[in-house]
Amino acid sequence: MMNYFTLITHFMVHRQEVRFFNLTVGAVRLFGWLIFLLSLPAFVQAADPTPDPELKIKEPVTVTGLVTSSEDGQPLLGATVAVSGTDRGAFTDDEGRYSIEVESDGALAFSYLDHETQVVQVEGRTEINVVMAPKAKVLDAVIIIGYGANPIRPAPLPK
Repeated sequence: MMNYFTLITHFMVHRQEVRFFNLTVGAVRLFGWLIFLLSLPAFVQAADPTPDPELKIKEPVTVTGLVTSSEDGQPLLGATVAVSGTDRGAFTDDEGRYSIEVESDGALAFSYLDHETQVVQVEGRTEINVVMAPKAKVLDAVIIIGYGANPIRPAPLPK
């Protein structure tokens, strides 16, 4: 059982702890505001809207061109023209022509069935014509498989 003196002492100690806690919270808040106000000029300087003259803006250009075969010079229908490093691409039409939008410093990858893939740097050009070489093929063996049906005639019955 607590006596009156113990109860008063407990209350006084608790009251001092609460006062210390309130002073600590107040000091932390004041310190936080002080840090915020001192760092405000750095935020204003970082938000300066003047553009950096060294910063180059990548402007997209529309690149058009013709894709032909080196064997006969004929246009390649359905050749794939892809922007390297992205998922954007296009196909050539029946005349071998294409049109695609790409950054001025980007690269285009040209591919076609049984032809070597070519990667060409755009370098600000608006027209890029590509001549695609066929892949060299070497066959080790040729396997011929035939499917067919021959009717089976039943054996003649003994008489």
